Amino acid sequence: MPGTSERSIGVQSTDENVPNFKLKSLYKLRAVMFFALAAILILLILAASWAPDSRMTQLRWLPGWAGALADRDPNLRTAIPFIPLAFLLAHGFGWCRAKWPIVWSVVICGFCLGVSELGQNFLASRTADATDLMWGGIGITIGAGLAGISSHWRRS
Repeated sequence: MPGTSERSIGVQSTDENVPNFKLKSLYKLRAVMFFALAAILILLILAASWAPDSRMTQLRWLPGWAGALADRDPNLRTAIPFIPLAFLLAHGFGWCRAKWPIVWSVVICGFCLGVSELGQNFLASRTADATDLMWGGIGITIGAGLAGISSHWRRS
């Protein structure tokens, strides 16, 4: 539409024939897709963190090759899932035009990390570990950084 502003939809339309409401619907659909993938990933993180056995090869729902790879380095297996989670959440908040999408992503990822580690205190065979918190924080930082870089690249 002529006269669409960056403020009304977040990205200026290059196609003058696309109505403003269709672009807003498209952005909301993209946000929902990012949030749905993030929700699935959160459930997988919690399921793996609260499994009675810390060996990932024992999880039936995880492919054997992925479990074997995760069991090679317990520190990295804590960091790796939080990279895409932070990335997905930041882009989801970005598409729904939230203020400070990276900050919200880090807050939610940090909460998920804390809940996953806190839940391990209630399992007899698992223990919460400060090292896991550190490695999860590293994963969150990498994912949020990648989201910041890619959102900047997307806008330019």
